[in-house]
Amino acid sequence: MSPAQKGTQAVGFGFLLVVAACEGPAGPAGVQGPAGTAGSPGPAGSEGPAGPNGQNGQDGLDAVVDPTLPTLDKALIGIGGQPALEALDTVVLTASGSRWVDGEGYEPGSPSLLASTFDVTVTNDLTASALKYEWERVTTYFGGVPLSYDEVIVGDVGVVAGVDSVFGFSTGDMPSSRWAAINKQNALLNPHRILRDALADPSIATEAGLRLHDGVLYEILQVDDGFFPLDLYVSPTTGQIAKVATMENHHLMRDVPLEALYAGWQVWGTLGPLFPSEVSLSVDGELFHAETRSSIAVNPVLAPTTFVFPPGSAPVFDTTLADFGYASSQFHQATAGLGLPSDLLQTFVAATEIAPGVWFLGGGSHNSMAIEQADGVVFTEAPLYPERGQALVEWAKQQFPTKPVIAVIATHHHFDHAAGLRAFVAAGVPIVTSTHNESLLREAFRAPSAVWPDALHFDPIEPILAVVEDNGKLTLNDPVNPVTAWHLPNAHANDMLVIYAEGTNHLFNSDLWVPDPVTGGFAIDPTWALAVRDFAENRIGANPIQVGGHGGVDTWEALDAYVDAMFP
Repeated sequence: MSPAQKGTQAVGFGFLLVVAACEGPAGPAGVQGPAGTAGSPGPAGSEGPAGPNGQNGQDGLDAVVDPTLPTLDKALIGIGGQPALEALDTVVLTASGSRWVDGEGYEPGSPSLLASTFDVTVTNDLTASALKYEWERVTTYFGGVPLSYDEVIVGDVGVVAGVDSVFGFSTGDMPSSRWAAINKQNALLNPHRILRDALADPSIATEAGLRLHDGVLYEILQVDDGFFPLDLYVSPTTGQIAKVATMENHHLMRDVPLEALYAGWQVWGTLGPLFPSEVSLSVDGELFHAETRSSIAVNPVLAPTTFVFPPGSAPVFDTTLADFGYASSQFHQATAGLGLPSDLLQTFVAATEIAPGVWFLGGGSHNSMAIEQADGVVFTEAPLYPERGQALVEWAKQQFPTKPVIAVIATHHHFDHAAGLRAFVAAGVPIVTSTHNESLLREAFRAPSAVWPDALHFDPIEPILAVVEDNGKLTLNDPVNPVTAWHLPNAHANDMLVIYAEGTNHLFNSDLWVPDPVTGGFAIDPTWALAVRDFAENRIGANPIQVGGHGGVDTWEALDAYVDAMFP
């Protein structure tokens, strides 16, 4: 049973917002605690909760647990005791922090970039399986665009209320991929959920030995989430959880470590479970999320309207999307953090023949172009994920049943423009890329993909790569439709290629200039558009029709007018 299927039945860590407090197996009987020192935080000689008492302090703070206890029991003590965890009904926390995105730097392998900063209020109702995030976000990646929106989840559906896109859009009814990603991250940020799952079903939790973290030895409590085990690093002396480690799918790099780190465990103004004051998430060693909690209220009374969906909402649960979002949670969280939510599985190919033998392939946020030649078909760009790449491969088989795909040209290394390449490699198609990007792509093409298997995982083959040198070009000759990939120096990505279909005078680029016949087009940075115009004028000596990896198809005059306006 997949985690998504578990979610529809209100069980399982990944998709259950909360596991209803159930009476797990009772720990050993508590013993009378020693007399406390006058003025100490705890009452003198207080009776401990079920399970062994800590010594001279609140369980989980400065307790020293019985070393013979099972690891799960130690973790329960470290989080404040099983009774306190089971009595947890509602939680409201406020936090401030930052969000990063990987794979978007200037060079392949660049460190993660700051995507946004945020203030957030998070409300959990564990008895009603309800969750609400109230975001005030500033998308630093796009120059400080403010976003204010709520993510509201009840049971197995959710909605977004407010504007969560830098383009002024609202997601509205939440795709199940976003729903699953939110729930997975929320559970990693608050491991109480994982322990409650282990109490509800002890069979999913096993002891997995000892492991070092920052030079300290921890006991490992391994919890099965249905995709990849969650390893809780439990202190053998205090029971506190230092981190949770697992693996998840990265659309380009495939199986990558995902870790949640905790610091500053404390009781927040009441006797109840402890919560960490500092939490961070990293993916493949790169920081993705960091937050500092300023307040946490345990078991407050919530207003009856807290989780009400906006009028007209009609979200539905989709198992395939839920599994997709759970396996790749940080992709969805990263794109939401950028203000560019990308939650739908984009496998529909909308094909338009824009010139004889030249096809514009849209259908979502990212586009490709296909050029028919005498001996085969050339593609520009395989974006997003292998599922999108496979959809393009299948389209080519149907459109050109007697011609093979002879090459796909990757514009640059950014994950949203390169992750579909694995499907073409699995189909034996050669890849054209910049010399700067060759090493990263070879690593991506040989990466295992057990968390979310694709065709290349089941049948790994050696990729065929052709590289374009700095300021160089590579031409795929044809008597009618020759195609040339040119390296274009610019400030967005050092491996950037633009693709020129000489026979029909079409120039394909991604990210530098976004052609749009409705709005006139735009560029995130005007210097990127200037680089495209200068390239066309000085290197190919033509005024080509513009085709965008984002946007659509538009005239040379639109690009020319934009650059003139930006650089009078």
